[in-house]
Amino acid sequence: MFTRFTLRKINLVASRLISRVSNSNTSRRLGKNSIHERWRSKRAILAVLLLTSSAVALTSLGVWQAIRPASSLARVATSASRVNVASPATTDPPYTKLKEYVYTGGRLVTSEEISCVPAFSPTGAISPQGGGPGSFNFSLPSICSWTAVSNVDWITVTSGASGSGAGTVGYSVAANSGAQRVGTITVNGQAFTVTQAPNPVTCGFSLSITNDTFPQGSGSRPLALRAGAGCAWNAVSSDTSWLTASPTNGVGDATINYSVTANSSQQRVGSISIKVGGQTFATLNVTQSPNQASCTFALSPSSWLYGTGGGGGSFSVTTGAGCLWNAANNDGWITITGGATSPPGGGSGTVSFNVQANNGGSRTGTISVGGQVFTITQCGYTVSPTSDTVEQYAGGTDIYVSAATGCSWSATSNSSWITVTSGANGSGDGMVQIAWTSFLAIGLSRFGSVTVAGQTVTIHQFGPPRGCTPGECCECLSVSSQRAALINLVQMRSQEV
Repeated sequence: MFTRFTLRKINLVASRLISRVSNSNTSRRLGKNSIHERWRSKRAILAVLLLTSSAVALTSLGVWQAIRPASSLARVATSASRVNVASPATTDPPYTKLKEYVYTGGRLVTSEEISCVPAFSPTGAISPQGGGPGSFNFSLPSICSWTAVSNVDWITVTSGASGSGAGTVGYSVAANSGAQRVGTITVNGQAFTVTQAPNPVTCGFSLSITNDTFPQGSGSRPLALRAGAGCAWNAVSSDTSWLTASPTNGVGDATINYSVTANSSQQRVGSISIKVGGQTFATLNVTQSPNQASCTFALSPSSWLYGTGGGGGSFSVTTGAGCLWNAANNDGWITITGGATSPPGGGSGTVSFNVQANNGGSRTGTISVGGQVFTITQCGYTVSPTSDTVEQYAGGTDIYVSAATGCSWSATSNSSWITVTSGANGSGDGMVQIAWTSFLAIGLSRFGSVTVAGQTVTIHQFGPPRGCTPGECCECLSVSSQRAALINLVQMRSQEV
């Protein structure tokens, strides 16, 4: 208790001691000169007081110390009412200020105000959402008593609930299922603050946008993040080789800048995710357009064969996401009816077209997409000859067909006296052979036909001329003579009519 005496106090006490000793029986034993010599040496007096700084030694000299609340008034102590050292905290806690009084011979020698306000270390604490143990230290004069009291039900004082002088308080924080919360532990009226992180599910994380598209070049844009008070977060990129975020972590609301590098290849897609403890609460999806020079295209099918009647058709264009294209055609008999350009944003699609009817020979046209060519072949047939005049005798001839590869055709007779002897069916270029029977009607002729590749081939056969007796002189007449005779016959009959 008495170790708190300062040099100033000791000097004051010593001065009064010397005065008393000089006027007391003690002077008879020590002598005034001896005492005055010691007074001239303050160090000697200080040594005596420090060596004898015990309750017994100082009491024998009539020195008393009293501790009272600072608000109390010091009273003059008498030898009959000496005040012993006592902690007022035992009767009326807590006291944040105490006053120390020193008496000698019933007279007040000195006094000093003592603070009982603790100084915390650390000054406060942050607890994770899951809670857990914690502690803090504080310093106080040894004469100050204290108690530690939690002011909320989720903080429990586990050790150091009370004591005097410097101390340590241990506590435990319960898990938090809600928003950020703040509680205190009070020691002698001084609050030690504990701030506990919220449960992430209550933070309401949200982003100003959830999808964004960048062109092929590099760039950077801001992203607004909204979060509850005390809500810690991490901004995590799915691919930091080209997509980055800054800052990558924080607490509460923030503006995050996200950046992309220039793209030299195909379209790419990444994301910036707001995560807490490995759990994702919000995501921004970022799409960057491809370098168009890296785009490749494939057409399926790559060609088509049409009949003479024409018709509609389509083919698919397969390419990378974000790749742009156009469909081009320079043939007037082919019309693009759909998919002349790539879909919005590029990528795969379908081209539709129409082919006109063909009345001539085979023909070929194209539609170009992304450097690839879709080929359209339309069948057409050339038949030669398309007519023939033959004599009365049985015989035959060849008919030639010209057509594109894959274009099929057939040949059929339309007359009973004409027979297709070869090439009734074919594809592409080919030949049809036909035969006919003899015609012996004197002075007459007949017509017949075959259909080859959709075209009609006419056969005109003459019988023996008039004036010719079959089996006798008909064989002697030339074909030209027979034709002339037939013409004469026709003219004569027309005159008779």
